[in-house]
Amino acid sequence: MALFDKLKKVANDVVEKTNAFVEEQKLEEQLTGLTDDLQKAWTNVTAPKEDVADQIEKLAKLKESGALTEEEFNQKKEELLAKK
Repeated sequence: MALFDKLKKVANDVVEKTNAFVEEQKLEEQLTGLTDDLQKAWTNVTAPKEDVADQIEKLAKLKESGALTEEEFNQKKEELLAKK
């Protein structure tokens, strides 16, 4: 009976350590995801913002080339000016 109890204890220890390892892996994956999200957010905050006038100028060139209609140009221009 003592041998059975020892085997049972070893099996329980293996299960506990396996569960702890799996939980650690889950936490590591979550941390990696949070780190990636933080890096993306930081990039968005620190990335140089293009001047609104430059953006409108680019839109005007797209309109002149026929890639945008007058209506699309005016809509985008209004959106840009509203953000300013």
